[in-house]
Amino acid sequence: DGTIEAPLGSRATVTLKVSAPRPSVWLDRQGAAPEAMRSDPAGTSFTAEIPIRADGAYRLLLKDHSGQVIQQLPDGPGSADAYGQATNGYFRIRAVPDAPPAVRFLSPAQPVTAAPGGKVEMRLKASDTYGLTDVKLYAAMEGQPAAPVSDFSASAAVGKTDAVLDYTFLLTGYVEGNVISYYAVVTDNRDLPGVGGPQSVQSRTYTITVQNAEKVAAE
Repeated sequence: DGTIEAPLGSRATVTLKVSAPRPSVWLDRQGAAPEAMRSDPAGTSFTAEIPIRADGAYRLLLKDHSGQVIQQLPDGPGSADAYGQATNGYFRIRAVPDAPPAVRFLSPAQPVTAAPGGKVEMRLKASDTYGLTDVKLYAAMEGQPAAPVSDFSASAAVGKTDAVLDYTFLLTGYVEGNVISYYAVVTDNRDLPGVGGPQSVQSRTYTITVQNAEKVAAE
């Protein structure tokens, strides 16, 4: 099946291999002029690239030495694609928008309290359809600009489409009454000319309230 489903802004490579040499094969995209596909020396493998700018359709035209079309792929309007839909003589091109990554805290996923000198165990889930490049934890005293605290074991996430990461937030140096705001930022690996570069998304912001051990134990 020649159906193409690829990220918007990317390029898809189409290759046709035939059992016997052919003079030429042409790529015919709806809304564009037909173009000759690159042939290997034997004339049995033909390649072309399609820029994925929008949904569309294409077909392959096999020609003889006189330039007459002797066969086309798909074979005709009666054929169906991988989705079971009629091709109408063309393979479908589906341009899939590269959605931003997703990030959320699994725990704690709510405001918490902890004693001075204690710790808060954090777990984060990050995901992206095509891969992650960066995950960072930001924190600050409430009302102050947040700064990176950790790369949140980013090395365990780079290149992955789904990652669960753990981090221990130490409350060393904090005193009773301090309120710490924190959140995570995740970045994907998008690099599509004409569409854009990496996309970053911020999680919800949560707080840690520092209280003495007796008050924390009483909660």
